[in-house]
Amino acid sequence: MIAQASARMGRLASSWRHVALNRNVISAAATVAAATFVLKLVTAGRELVVAHRFGTGDALDAFIIAMLAPSFVISVQVAAFSAALMPTVIRVSDQQGPAAARRLVQNSLVGVCLLLLALTALLYAAGEPIVRVLGSGFSAEKRSLTLELLRLLLPIIMLQGLVRFFATLLNARRRFGLVALVPLATPLLTVLLLVLAWRADPRLLVAGMVGGAALELALLMPLIRRLGLPVLPRWHGFDEATRTVVRQYLPTMLGALTGSAVAMVDQTMAAALEPGSVASLSYAGKISTLVLAFSAQPLSVAILPYLSRLAAARKSHQLRQAFFSWLVLVVVLSTPLAVALGLYSEDLVRLLFERGEFTRQDTILVGYLQMIYAMKMPFYLAGVLGSRFLNALSMNGVTGLIGVMNFVANIVGNLILMRFLGVAGIALSTVIVYALSSVVIVAVVHRRIARMCREPAEVGGAS
Repeated sequence: MIAQASARMGRLASSWRHVALNRNVISAAATVAAATFVLKLVTAGRELVVAHRFGTGDALDAFIIAMLAPSFVISVQVAAFSAALMPTVIRVSDQQGPAAARRLVQNSLVGVCLLLLALTALLYAAGEPIVRVLGSGFSAEKRSLTLELLRLLLPIIMLQGLVRFFATLLNARRRFGLVALVPLATPLLTVLLLVLAWRADPRLLVAGMVGGAALELALLMPLIRRLGLPVLPRWHGFDEATRTVVRQYLPTMLGALTGSAVAMVDQTMAAALEPGSVASLSYAGKISTLVLAFSAQPLSVAILPYLSRLAAARKSHQLRQAFFSWLVLVVVLSTPLAVALGLYSEDLVRLLFERGEFTRQDTILVGYLQMIYAMKMPFYLAGVLGSRFLNALSMNGVTGLIGVMNFVANIVGNLILMRFLGVAGIALSTVIVYALSSVVIVAVVHRRIARMCREPAEVGGAS
């Protein structure tokens, strides 16, 4: 009797710990979502000011093309930093102590600085051919301006890389609020410069981007120092923890690289279809992308530190419970939203876009494409959730492999479906790829956690 009561109390305590975990994740995700909302509003305000000062002239064209390569490099590195570094730092800190974690951070900072410097030098050296390809329709004068702006923008690779590196460390300490609000510095500074300037010069946009990145880094430094985290790189040798970060980083970067290239491939292949296909595909993805920005991104940021701690302590039963509860939650919440977006797709397009040169026929096509894109939302969220479990379990090799498979499958799917459905085939191919990859990710995570649960004992305490 006493043993049964004790077992029931243990299960109850475990359940309450799991509820607390969920509450912590939900609270953190809500904080990130609120900050993201504010950031989107401020960014929209910046775009209005930019449109007022530059219109659609050559200067803005040159800046947009100049930003493509640095933005691509930064986006790939940001995804790889967080997924590779955070779980390892948390595991080393829990198992070997703060001193070992500090050495790992300093070693990683050495590698990050060298990588960012190398990428900056590469883009500087390859600037002319990059501009020649991306700005193939530009005049010689416009290409010259684009190259100048590209080279002026290159410092943001180092600055934003460091911002994301330290943001990962702060998120690991569950300091989500400041990290989520700091990106406001860049659009606010850009607006200030444009309002104060007496003429529209694209170099002001560059100053806003570079100065904003420097300001973001400066805003993070006081909290970094207060938490006792290292701010300067120092090499302590290529130890096992550092090798683990490198092993996890390379496949993660490959997955991020192929993932970022999928949208570019879709746009490129749409350009081979009837006129207007590229623009229609772009308009169709805007609302679903916005919805995912307020759901997938906050969940991704908030849940990784908690999962990393469970994985470091090998609390496999809690991991299994968290996996299935969160999987059910994201599917149950996102499916009705996807259905609603699909049902009212044409009405939303008409409300948001149908004016001026955007005709009734454009509304019908974009609404149809948006309805298709809406179907990807549950699969996308399930895939993001599963990927974070893979990151926490140090299975980034799987995410890299799935990223490559998605890239190839997307191209094959586009080639087949666009022959029969036109631009709608490209949208449907994207949905199918996300659906298949989410099933694979969920199956791999389930199998790995099930194997952990069969192990004789859990290091760090039973769950």
